[in-house]
Amino acid sequence: MEILIEYLYTDEANKLFDSDDIEFLCQILMVSDQLLIPRLKEISEMALIKQLSLKNAAELLELSSVYNSEQLKKSCMQFICINLPAVVESKILEVLSDEVMEELSTYYRGLVPWMHSRRITINRNTFEKDLELLEKEFPISDASVFEKHKIDSHEGKRSRNRWTSRSDAKEVSLVDKVENKTKSPDKNIVLDILTSEVNEK
Repeated sequence: MEILIEYLYTDEANKLFDSDDIEFLCQILMVSDQLLIPRLKEISEMALIKQLSLKNAAELLELSSVYNSEQLKKSCMQFICINLPAVVESKILEVLSDEVMEELSTYYRGLVPWMHSRRITINRNTFEKDLELLEKEFPISDASVFEKHKIDSHEGKRSRNRWTSRSDAKEVSLVDKVENKTKSPDKNIVLDILTSEVNEK
């Protein structure tokens, strides 16, 4: 309360910048928001931004969202996005509410433009793991039945293709013509023999 009274009388809060106590700075921020003292609130925000670290970034982001501290919120979001691998590894984002997490995600997408057109690449290992999970979830009762079904379906396709393809149809018609040609000379020979016998008589 000392700093608050000092600020109200002198319009200065130099002790805030000298303080390393984050809890104290947060209390000043809350009180200045409740008492509608925007300048003191901004000073406490600046003092908190100076103390921003990996340990307190998520908590300060949540606090800034609750007390509408836009300057502190942007600084926390920027800090988290720049140090995202370390932040994710330390799991400090678990303290954030769903709304703040959504805001942070939107801010990150705006900060990194290529996130909008990000392509999903298939990792061979994860693909194989997914297949294993599918096999466990939907097991096949008899593998041999499955293999037989696959073979039968392929054979059915081949037989259908054989009769529907044009080249095969041409081959069939050529075979018929050849057979007809080989049969017709025999008939002619028989007819020739019969006619010669009739002429002799």
